[in-house]
Amino acid sequence: MTRAELIRRLRTYERSQHFALAIGVLPLLAVYLAVHTRWLKPLMQDHKHLMVALLIVVPLAWMLMAVRGWKRFGPRWLGLTCVGCNAPLVDLPTSGADDRASCPRCGSALFDANARTP
Repeated sequence: MTRAELIRRLRTYERSQHFALAIGVLPLLAVYLAVHTRWLKPLMQDHKHLMVALLIVVPLAWMLMAVRGWKRFGPRWLGLTCVGCNAPLVDLPTSGADDRASCPRCGSALFDANARTP
């Protein structure tokens, strides 16, 4: 991997975090709209605990799982892991990626010396 490729992947990861958040937030909107429709509104008046679970607990748990899942599996999917220790490299700032040539955790080389720079 070249430095330009690492910077491109880091920027892609940063931009795609918004999509993970959107995937997490969409169920909040869907449940809110479903509760205020004629199908679920009569059920919610008698079951206050179910209303709390549907409106707060379940969507927020989904949102947290979506965001945490992206933070965990996104670096592997985009190839932003160290070849030596398999640690995610997403903590590197895109501006500081030019200065670093080794993994901050294990010290192995991040860039291939034989790779062509585009």
